Amino acid sequence: MAKKKKKVLEVVGDRKLRAALERCLDQDLALRRGGHTSHLWLGQFDDDELSLSGEQLRIGDAVVEMGQILDRLEGTLGQRCYRFYYNLHDNVVRQLRLLAPFSRRAFLQDFALFSTHPAREGGINALGIMSQDPHWILLVTQEPGSGVSMEFCGTAKQTGQLDPSPGAAAAGDALQ
Repeated sequence: MAKKKKKVLEVVGDRKLRAALERCLDQDLALRRGGHTSHLWLGQFDDDELSLSGEQLRIGDAVVEMGQILDRLEGTLGQRCYRFYYNLHDNVVRQLRLLAPFSRRAFLQDFALFSTHPAREGGINALGIMSQDPHWILLVTQEPGSGVSMEFCGTAKQTGQLDPSPGAAAAGDALQ
């Protein structure tokens, strides 16, 4: 019996849009920080189990207020803002599964992709939002057996919008 190939969920936009997203991520789905003036770790979690209840993301025992993060980015969530989901199958083969215009509701529903469309062979999964104007990226990465990380790259002003308390970014605290 032949294995059923998992389909791409939805990929929109032209080559320029996909290329812009590709420039933001390296081969291992880690953020490339070049081109962004500021980087903020929103959290690093040892647990890799994710669940969403309303706008609260549970990662093991930790709770991340995704609604709060999106509220703080509200002024920059415009027409040139996209949500995306990647798999890195067996930590080798990259697959863009979703690239679609941003909507808050759809992005929150996309967290289910971590369980419904995981990478094969224990590979890495990455969900995020990319804005082209102004340019920034929010990335949630899940690596089975290693945990979940959340990070943001953009301008210093945007980073300040996400984390107004000085020193919290250095400590790597998640918004809770």
